[in-house]
Amino acid sequence: MKNVTVPFLYSPVDTANGEIRLLTLHPATDKEASIVCDLERVRLRDNPQFEAISYTWGAEHPSVQIILNDSTFYVRENAAAALRRLRRRKGSRRVWIDAICINQEEVPERDRQITVMQHIFGQASQVIIWLGEPTEQGILGIRYLQGKLINASLRQLWLEVHGDDMRPSYTTNISTALDRMTYTDDQLAGEIRELLDRPWWRRTWVVQEAVLAQKLVVMCGEEVVTWDMIRKLIDGRRISRPNFEVMGIVLDETAFPDGLFRFISEYRQRWHDSASGINLLEILYRCRALECSEPQDKIFGLLGIAPSAKAMGVVPDSTASAHEVYRDFALKFARGSQSLDILNYAREWQGAPGRFSKQQVYSLLEQSKYHDVKAQIDDGPGKKPRQSWARLPDGWERIPGKVPKFHNYKTNETSQKSPLAGSLSQAALIMERRELPTNWQKKWDNLGRATVSHELEGDKPATKLEGKIAELLADLAKLPSWVPNWYTPTAWDPEPLLDFSFSHPLYWASGDEIPHVPVGPSECVLSLSGFVFDEIESIAPAWHPQSEQPALSRKGNEVLIGWEEHALRPVQECPYKDSSREEALWRTMIADWAGAHAAPESDRYYVEVWYDRNGWARQVPDVVNMGVWEATMEGVSLTFHEVDMLSEFATFCSRDDVEYPSSSTGLRTDGEHVIVKQYGAYVKRIQRACAHRALFVTRKGYIGLAPWNAKEGDVVAVLDGGKTPYILRSASVDQFKLVGESFVYGVMAGEALQHRKALEKPESRIQIV
Repeated sequence: MKNVTVPFLYSPVDTANGEIRLLTLHPATDKEASIVCDLERVRLRDNPQFEAISYTWGAEHPSVQIILNDSTFYVRENAAAALRRLRRRKGSRRVWIDAICINQEEVPERDRQITVMQHIFGQASQVIIWLGEPTEQGILGIRYLQGKLINASLRQLWLEVHGDDMRPSYTTNISTALDRMTYTDDQLAGEIRELLDRPWWRRTWVVQEAVLAQKLVVMCGEEVVTWDMIRKLIDGRRISRPNFEVMGIVLDETAFPDGLFRFISEYRQRWHDSASGINLLEILYRCRALECSEPQDKIFGLLGIAPSAKAMGVVPDSTASAHEVYRDFALKFARGSQSLDILNYAREWQGAPGRFSKQQVYSLLEQSKYHDVKAQIDDGPGKKPRQSWARLPDGWERIPGKVPKFHNYKTNETSQKSPLAGSLSQAALIMERRELPTNWQKKWDNLGRATVSHELEGDKPATKLEGKIAELLADLAKLPSWVPNWYTPTAWDPEPLLDFSFSHPLYWASGDEIPHVPVGPSECVLSLSGFVFDEIESIAPAWHPQSEQPALSRKGNEVLIGWEEHALRPVQECPYKDSSREEALWRTMIADWAGAHAAPESDRYYVEVWYDRNGWARQVPDVVNMGVWEATMEGVSLTFHEVDMLSEFATFCSRDDVEYPSSSTGLRTDGEHVIVKQYGAYVKRIQRACAHRALFVTRKGYIGLAPWNAKEGDVVAVLDGGKTPYILRSASVDQFKLVGESFVYGVMAGEALQHRKALEKPESRIQIV
């Protein structure tokens, strides 16, 4: 091939006329041969045949030169790797890849092309998810997904981790043998977890690319699996521990890091059933923890699966700052949706801890670098020592191999002898093994491959991101209180009270009023019709659960026990004339739905059982850190938790002379199965409603839930177009700041409007800054 030195120049593309560029990959028999391709303009309405590539960009350097239309062009390393794997040995291949098909240097074109992403990924014959190149061990995970795994491969993986093929017999030491069985099982599962933990699964843009696809395949190196293959493995969890559940509450949520997989699968179903079934606010909120290079992309990267956004006038503008984009979107959404739903997603972010998750190491080969995998374990008095994994002291690394070695970074010495040799150690639990020691980091290269390594304090390179992040936070601090910050989720964000999975609204605090959303004296002031209904007189401490997994009962939860005492204190005048404060409390704990959708009175038993005044709930076993055999045996006992709950439920039925669906045979009846299922649903509902919120009582005696940052003296306002009341805080004589959405039992179905009319209290304009 002749030497090409002329740089490639783009010609304009007519986005308004549905024009895009497609890349034709020319064949090569040698994987390392130069990438040669041609770029052409096509119109989407002509239904061109092509495949779309979904991938992560990776670092800008190193870059790779390719030949594009007989000119030179540079792409990032990961894009080049994808193109090499995708090109055929014979015959060309037509693809769409954003790094080449969009002129990334021209911001206006880039913004315009974002508006046709829905058609690009929706019209592609298939979308190829490029995860990068496999590691030597990771190839086993993807081959298992393909059904091609053989025993020889598993044996090789054992050798790489343990350094020999000496497996103990069951007659020698059954506990050691069972422990090894657990690790063998976890080796394969770990490599699949690593595939699901690659950088692709953390990016904002990939959501719409995968949701829109007609057909979706995953590619790692030259290996390809379909989306359905992964789904079947995860749903079956065939290679991992049993899926432990009690009353529908999953106890082992760590089996796979499959959150985004399940999320995409859910929204793919919704999109292909009905594109109008996707609510933009809901998906923005659920994706706020995903990553993107620019904060504006938190919105722009999801517009392809939100057709309503275009009708509202929401268009990408990368020249605007983050706070301008977020504010402009909030205004357009409020006006276009004729609702104040956008206010329900505003969260306090400056005073809350960040939402940081510890890096998890799933590959056993990588975990073995900071463990002695043949340590002698002390399980306590009377127990025979066994061989298993134990954490190495700080500053030590195990170097895997047929004859493993141990390196001490403090002395820079290497030895074949473990620092734990000759002593008994504590076994490293499964979840502990996944956590990196001090001065260790997990990093991914540009091709998606993860490694863990020891780094001394002085080895950590200075990052340019710190200055950029400081500038970004300063810009986001300019956001008015009523504008959600989509970029900075916190560990204390309450789940929204609104739930768009239902075909009907759950609340209508402002009746059928429609908001008129003019801009106030400045673009930062929102002027709304409404009225202040009440004021928070007292507020209990907020509840910040440490786990997203709901507890089986309230037992031992001093904060929530205190909520009951706080809510049931005598008030001068109780607004609940036709019920009781006890009923108001249990309905508040579930943020009960309004009107005809409210829970039936008999469902109070579920909350009464959850109160657990008699201490029926047992300690839930730590199945996460158990071996396969031990956990399976423990799983048999999990049904006793359900038996205890049913016994408590029957006690309340007997107290009130209500029939309980028991059986003389001793077998669980259909009615009892329903109770178990319903109880689990209510436990989850309590967690969703109460987590990171505080219970309050108003001057008029109402009981409600407010965001964790609410205070005594904050007011409860009902605003036209608001489905819930809102907590506001005085900012000046005639202006307020939004604290957040609220649940107030007794005013969620428009009752406050009737109260205002009875008092002949006029509506006013409320300004929120």
